[in-house]
Amino acid sequence: MPVLTAVSALAAGAAVLLCRSRCHSLRSNAQLAKTSGAGNDESQLCEQKRPNIRNAEKDRPASCAFAERVASTAKEAYLLRRPLAHRQTVLASILALRGEELFVISFGVGTKFLDGEAISHRDVVRDLHGEVLARRGFLRFLHEDVLRCLSGEEAELVEHNGEEGCKLRDDVSLHLYTSSVPCGNASWKRWAKGGSTCSHVDPNSPLWPKQMHPQIHFHARAEGQAAFLVKSESKELQAMNKSIGPLPVGTALFQSELGRREQGPLTCSDKVAQWSALGLCDDLLSAAFAASTPRLASCTIGRKFSWPHAARALCCRLQGFHRGQMKELPQGYGLQHLDLFGCSVKLDDGVYEDGAGADFTEHRCLVWTRGDEAAEILDGRTGLVAETGAISRISKLSLTELASKWQEFIPAKALEERRKAYREAKTLGPPAWHATAHEELGLQETSRMLCTRQMFDCWRKKMHMVGRWSRWCVSRGIS
Repeated sequence: MPVLTAVSALAAGAAVLLCRSRCHSLRSNAQLAKTSGAGNDESQLCEQKRPNIRNAEKDRPASCAFAERVASTAKEAYLLRRPLAHRQTVLASILALRGEELFVISFGVGTKFLDGEAISHRDVVRDLHGEVLARRGFLRFLHEDVLRCLSGEEAELVEHNGEEGCKLRDDVSLHLYTSSVPCGNASWKRWAKGGSTCSHVDPNSPLWPKQMHPQIHFHARAEGQAAFLVKSESKELQAMNKSIGPLPVGTALFQSELGRREQGPLTCSDKVAQWSALGLCDDLLSAAFAASTPRLASCTIGRKFSWPHAARALCCRLQGFHRGQMKELPQGYGLQHLDLFGCSVKLDDGVYEDGAGADFTEHRCLVWTRGDEAAEILDGRTGLVAETGAISRISKLSLTELASKWQEFIPAKALEERRKAYREAKTLGPPAWHATAHEELGLQETSRMLCTRQMFDCWRKKMHMVGRWSRWCVSRGIS
């Protein structure tokens, strides 16, 4: 009996220890599960608090290797020559391809403009968008290059043509780069399906893919398909024409040449279209070229590029502006289609957080011309040089002074004839061009030309209706 009692006592003790061990194990597992659950909750909370981050510019394909080369060269020059950093802005450059060498002639950086009150000030730069600044910088360089050519020195882009003037060198072509789609009609993603490629390309072109633009049928002109727009910050002007739907951001419809002084400048899409039809020169530089003035061969676009919309806006809506349809158009003028490309090179490599978008409030703008050590800083609120208030080197006044230096090499009669031809070509273009023609040609002369054209158009429409009526009568045996 004692032995059995002892064995029973040992067994009971072992059972108690095993029970306690199991209870301790269960409590430990419960605490571990609770701790683990709390950790998961904290992890989920951290994930909820973590901000959404996206790239400032989306990844996009490049149209061709040449477009990548143009964009990279333009960005490199900007990063090298800029006196201050812009995180979010628009960069535009005009580049020259001379032989196999590609280099930047000018670049502009900015998104500002002045209202209509500044239109008559020749010492103020009114439009400070990147594309316009780049073109003005190019004009400054071209004035200097024409002077070198006519004075017997070696020029970089032009050569003497033997007819009391210059011409673009045969081995030189000019190319536009802009980091974002030009404002205005090109950013109006309507009336066509988007896409980054042209369906008609010449594969045998040696330097870059040459494009063949198809004829566009403008079935929605009343909706603004071919409309010219102006830059505007006025909500009232932007909402004036609700019948055609929402306009591109920051624009308003061009009203008429008579009310031009009360409106903002033409959008960059409209100005590029004008350069495609008339060339890059203004009326001053047009006098230096006996034949056709320098033209853009291509345009490479970064953000928001769509080939059908860019083609419509930057050249094809002027498809009737050539001597084949307009016999009165002066020699050397008429539409030259652009080869349009997209690029994968990003100007802004930064990121946005929590739904933040691009901030274009920076009022300082930049313009650089080949030969300058650094870019000139302009104040987007005044159109003058920032801080000093001096007149910019690309203002109308400054460019006129440059023109006076080479004009002495060309007979006065030839100068006047060439400038008049440019003005006439501009007057024959869309009504949006007539406003600046008033300033260059004189209001009285421009009004006479406009009335003559309107009378001609009216007569042509009447003759067309008479012809249709005659054919209808003949088909029905009516004499």
